[in-house]
Amino acid sequence: RLSCVTPRVPRVCHSARCVALTTDCARAYPEPRTRNPPEAMTSSFPLLTGDGTLETQKLVSFLAANGADQWNKHYVVVAVMGPQSSGKSTLMNHVFGTEFTEMNHEKGRSQTTRGVWMARAEKPNSFDSTDANKGPKPILVLDLEGTDGRERGEDDTSFEKQTALFAMASADVLMVNMWCNDLGREVASGKPLLKVVFQVNLKLFTPKKTTLLFVIRDKSRTPEDKLLETLTEDLSRIWASITKPERHARSKFTDFFDLKFVALSHFEHAHEQFVSDCDALREKFFTDETETNNPHNAPVARQTSEPTVPASGLAVSLREAWKAIQENRDLDLPKHGVMVATVRCEEIGGEIVERVVSGKKMVNLVELAEKSDPGTAGISLGAKVAEILNESLLKYDEEAKFFDPEIARAKRKTLTHKIRKLAAPAVSVRLKKVSGFLLKNASSKVGNKGNVSFSEVSQGLLADSTKAWSDTVADACPKTLESETDEEDDDEDAITAQISLIAEAFTKDLNLVITTARRERISGCVSVLEKQAERAVAAAVDAALDDGSHDLWDGINESVGKQCAKTVKALASALGGFKLSQQEVSDLRVSLTAKTHVAAELKIKDVTSDTNVVTLMKNQFSKSFSKDSRGLPKVWRAEDDVGKQNNAAQKQAVRVLALLSVNRLIGDLYAQTAVGTGGGDKSDGRATSDKSKAAETEARSMAAIEQTLVDHFVPKIGDEDDETIGTNAQPVTERKKYPTEWEGVSDADNKVLLDPGRCRQIWKRFESDVQYVVSQAVAARDAAKRGGGNQAPVWMYFALLMLGMDEVFWLVRNPVTLLFLVLLGLFLKAVYQRMDAETAMRMGFVPGIMFLATKVVPAVLGVVAKLVEDGRDAHGLKRDESTTGVGGNAGASPAAKRAGGDATSARVGVSSEGVSQRRAGTSTMMYPGE
Repeated sequence: RLSCVTPRVPRVCHSARCVALTTDCARAYPEPRTRNPPEAMTSSFPLLTGDGTLETQKLVSFLAANGADQWNKHYVVVAVMGPQSSGKSTLMNHVFGTEFTEMNHEKGRSQTTRGVWMARAEKPNSFDSTDANKGPKPILVLDLEGTDGRERGEDDTSFEKQTALFAMASADVLMVNMWCNDLGREVASGKPLLKVVFQVNLKLFTPKKTTLLFVIRDKSRTPEDKLLETLTEDLSRIWASITKPERHARSKFTDFFDLKFVALSHFEHAHEQFVSDCDALREKFFTDETETNNPHNAPVARQTSEPTVPASGLAVSLREAWKAIQENRDLDLPKHGVMVATVRCEEIGGEIVERVVSGKKMVNLVELAEKSDPGTAGISLGAKVAEILNESLLKYDEEAKFFDPEIARAKRKTLTHKIRKLAAPAVSVRLKKVSGFLLKNASSKVGNKGNVSFSEVSQGLLADSTKAWSDTVADACPKTLESETDEEDDDEDAITAQISLIAEAFTKDLNLVITTARRERISGCVSVLEKQAERAVAAAVDAALDDGSHDLWDGINESVGKQCAKTVKALASALGGFKLSQQEVSDLRVSLTAKTHVAAELKIKDVTSDTNVVTLMKNQFSKSFSKDSRGLPKVWRAEDDVGKQNNAAQKQAVRVLALLSVNRLIGDLYAQTAVGTGGGDKSDGRATSDKSKAAETEARSMAAIEQTLVDHFVPKIGDEDDETIGTNAQPVTERKKYPTEWEGVSDADNKVLLDPGRCRQIWKRFESDVQYVVSQAVAARDAAKRGGGNQAPVWMYFALLMLGMDEVFWLVRNPVTLLFLVLLGLFLKAVYQRMDAETAMRMGFVPGIMFLATKVVPAVLGVVAKLVEDGRDAHGLKRDESTTGVGGNAGASPAAKRAGGDATSARVGVSSEGVSQRRAGTSTMMYPGE
């Protein structure tokens, strides 16, 4: 076996009838011409090894060396098949100028070609041809292993069927090499092989139309037309005898094959003619310039349709075809072309992506995004990504332009998505950095309290942040090529997904920042108003409890209701810049009024402790028992009924205890007011009626509690001496059983402040505390009875009358003097009553004298002014408001003027606090009216 690169040796005869090679014949064989193209472009190599392995890497290198990436579909694949040792390699070497290994006769007749070999045809010359210049089509030659060889045996025919199918799937022209003498024979003519070829062809789903070029070797004197007729008849018979699939049952032979025919001279006996016939065969069937009128002998290079796949995808096509053949799968050639385009375009895209990754361009973009200033308007990140993307797409377009346009566009989109996915981390880093900066800036601005309303600040901030975010997204998002923008792409790539995800999170966080700041500002305003309302309600409750009036709870409810209304009004004013919705305003009103109500309840529970209740009861007892109508400490006289006054004072204390036993604070006063004012006349009447019924129920309940406490705590006054009353006198009538719970009040309502048991304990403490005060009052009354009164004894009046009889008669004889003295006495009495000397002297002798000395002149002037005023009124004179008489009361208060009455009714009071402080030895002297 000779290598294809060794020098030529004398040709070996492939005829079965030739037994030797003569020296003269060897001299007559000319050497082939020297090849101009590089050896790597034309040297043959094993495409398929004998064991069925496809040499893909060698195929790729071979195609690259021949510049197949520029051919597109401007090429032809020619395969030759036939019996073993029938001269197939010799034929291809002479027709196409290849250097396939030929059989060495010295080693005997044996298998020369094993597997499938490939080479590029040196003839016709197509080494300068490309798809662009449309020169002669490059021809790729496949030399198949011969059939019916003794090396594989009779039973091992699977490989020759696989190679036949492989040739049918990949070749545009299938040359069938056969001897002329075998035409008309059943086995020797290769009919079994042809039957295999036809059956293999029908096995294809949609087989392409293949050119069958029958090469008749060692032609005889039989005319070629007769040979062609015999061959056609045999082919028709073979076609009719094979079993066809249902889809091809009515198909004709010509539907799948273009039949070509050529006869060659004897290789040994007419070698020169054989060489000439080979050149003619090449010129006739594989040269574009050849013209012929014979349809069976038209140029194959012109008549053959374009290959299914471009030359740059031929390696993938052959690889996938052989894989499908080995797996015994049906092969759909059009779909196979789509598959090849898909695989090859994916490979091209993968190579481009690998170059982008290895170049670390995306890593540099990530570093750029990390080091960028988030406050900067733009860093041209999208432009840099677009530059990388456009450069990659241009490379892809250049390499994938020969493949199916639809597949190329689809894989171009895939490549775009992959590159954008590689750029997504850089875009994500940039957007997250800007997002954090904008959120921090928004948080600082929205939390700044100023005179501008929060609504205006938040809207302006939202608009500025949104614009800055849009500018950042526009800067980070790459612009695609014009060809990309024309395509509809509904798929979301990595960058778009990242932008959508981060934009959604940014919008959510920005709204959260504004909402949180808004909520904190509103909460702050509400908290201030709540504290103000709590202080106001606490003061109102304290004042109402200190007063202890009968309408205690009405006053507390009124104060709480007014405070709720005032607080709600202040709330509306404070939150006017937040543009609250009706629901928000309603919720805040309900919350604020509820907290105001809770503050009132807490204050009420705080002041209803045992100590505070006893203190309030003692205050009411003191007002009734220890003070007179003017609020001054009471001076007990001999005729005063201490027991009766003690009984009345105890009833006042019981009244306070009954008032504080049950919490009668109305629920939501503001809500009730809103309901009462929001309906029509019917609803107003119904609300008023319900309110009246509730008030009546509360009044009856409170009266019942008070009566129960009076019956059990306050002793009734009987015929006993009043001296026994005020200590521990027993009641006259038998008392009812003391209750364990208040009638008409449910514990489930949590309204009970003081249950009956606690009221009993409080009353015992109260009695213990006031026992001493009552005892002192009784002692003072007894001292007055024993002679401590202000009036002289009766006998002194008789003695004074008898001893002063002379002065009495003198006054009778002098009526003017008597009238003067009477008037003077009345005047001095009026002055004395106005100065309130008795009260002043209680402060002590020296302080009393000092106090009276300061009040003599004002008292005299006041009495004179009163006399002048009465005189004018008696004579009907008009009073001059702008003038003041002698000692007139122009400086008197309107209340004193409206009070009227004589001078004795307008006494200057002395404050009890001043008396107390004076007796306590304080340095500050308290005077009436100060």
